[in-house]
Amino acid sequence: GCTATATGTVSGGSEITLSLAPAHLSCAGDENGVIVSTVNGGSEPYSYLWSNGSTQPDINNLSAGIYSLTVTDQTGCSVSAQAVVSAPTAIVVSVTTAAAVGSTGGTAEANATGGTSPYTYSWSNGAMGNEVSGLPAGTYTVTVSDANGCTGTTTFQIETDEPVACTSRGQSTQYEWIDRVQIGGFEHQSGNNGGLGAFGNMIVGLPLGESQEVVLEPGYAAFTFNEYWRIWIDWNQDGDFLDAGELMFQAGPSNTAVSGAITAPEGTAEGTYAMRISMKYGSPAGPCDLIPYGEVENYSVQVAASLGYCEVGAVSSGSEWVERVVLGSIDNLSGNDGGYGDYTSLSHPVAPGQEVALTLTPGFTSSPFPETWRVYADFNQDGDFDDDGEVVYARNNYPFPTSGTFTIPENTLPGLVRVRVVMNYGQAAGPCGAFPWGEAEDYTLDVQGQGRFAQIGTQAIGAGLPAEMDVEQPASETERLSGNVYPNPAVGQALLELKLPAAGGVDIYLYDHLGRRLQVQRMNLGVGVQQATLDLSGLPAGNYRVAAVAAGRVWSAPLMVLRE
Repeated sequence: GCTATATGTVSGGSEITLSLAPAHLSCAGDENGVIVSTVNGGSEPYSYLWSNGSTQPDINNLSAGIYSLTVTDQTGCSVSAQAVVSAPTAIVVSVTTAAAVGSTGGTAEANATGGTSPYTYSWSNGAMGNEVSGLPAGTYTVTVSDANGCTGTTTFQIETDEPVACTSRGQSTQYEWIDRVQIGGFEHQSGNNGGLGAFGNMIVGLPLGESQEVVLEPGYAAFTFNEYWRIWIDWNQDGDFLDAGELMFQAGPSNTAVSGAITAPEGTAEGTYAMRISMKYGSPAGPCDLIPYGEVENYSVQVAASLGYCEVGAVSSGSEWVERVVLGSIDNLSGNDGGYGDYTSLSHPVAPGQEVALTLTPGFTSSPFPETWRVYADFNQDGDFDDDGEVVYARNNYPFPTSGTFTIPENTLPGLVRVRVVMNYGQAAGPCGAFPWGEAEDYTLDVQGQGRFAQIGTQAIGAGLPAEMDVEQPASETERLSGNVYPNPAVGQALLELKLPAAGGVDIYLYDHLGRRLQVQRMNLGVGVQQATLDLSGLPAGNYRVAAVAAGRVWSAPLMVLRE
């Protein structure tokens, strides 16, 4: 046979190589990552196997993580590689808030971390920027977007600093209850209110620096019981009566009326505060207790500066002093008060045009001295004795008791008129300041009028006062000055309706509960029924008095102003 020989060359393929190119995520949490593979060398076709099970050359819709790929060629040669799909850190939004207080609303400030700056902010109330204000209490969201369009959202609460009052009431008033409350010029015959008397619309006046007498009287169905009394005032307005200094009065056990005094603490801001009065059988109550037997009543107190009369007094009362003052129905054997005696708690009721009798008696350690007397009356209630007609009595260099009279001016408005009695050895002393020898004393005239008028002061509507009151009206109905004010209580403004006996000038006055004049209007009105508007905007809630003076006549009525 024949033989053939062939020759050839066996050569290996080129080395297989693999590279991976990842496309990273734009935002944390996305699943849109991509990895593209590139294979060179070896022998095609190639087979692919990814760590996530895919057999495609490229993979997509990836979340952040590590991915590996093994590529095998036709000859069974293989190569492997891995790639990382990364994502930016998540956007984290934190919010710092301040609680809403009244109508001012709360505030919120957002701060973002993570993502890719810069950031933009979008709030659920439509605001932009990283700070917002004027937010009422409630739930809000803020969304932060970064440069890649990634977002982070958080929800937060705006709380309220409005106080939530602690509650207290009597569970049974079958046998006993709070029957009457008197604080200073305020008096309320409340009677049995079933355990809780909600009288927050009634305002008790507390002039700064002045002590106010307290009288609390229980009521009984049949038999009397030993009762414990407490008065609290919420000075820091946090909705409870638990803070230091808020217990203002305590008395008991007693089965009759109890009395004492309260004074607004020094430095108290002017304004309206909540007051709670508690009466409990057997033991004292806490301000937020349920009381098995007894009653609770809630009121408001209005703190305001007093008229601030100037100080007066003698440097020495060692040899002579004011021994006794008779002023109308007041008969005060005062004795030596060390140069000054404050007897403004003693009052004598008067009406415009009325004559007031007085008798002044000096006191001496031994032989009498010639004393000079001056008596001043603040008829216009402006806090001084400097106006015309306010020196109502004078006697010079007289060593014995002296008597006289003076007349309340016809145009004196209802209210409390301070009377100052000054006795000085030698020349006359003025109403203010120090003088060498003698004494000074202060008293009160309660200007009421001869009709149904009640004094300017801290009286609550509904506490037994009529809505319309007349002062010094003539007998003829056609010559009367009468009127009405409504709505009462009022918010923002009130309408004053006057029936005038004649056309001409009318002076309209508004006084606060301390008798301080707040407004004066001068108007020219016609005869008959006329109207005027009272601007009450900006006034704190409380009790006021409106008065009108026309043709020598005076009319006055109480007015309650509520919060707007």
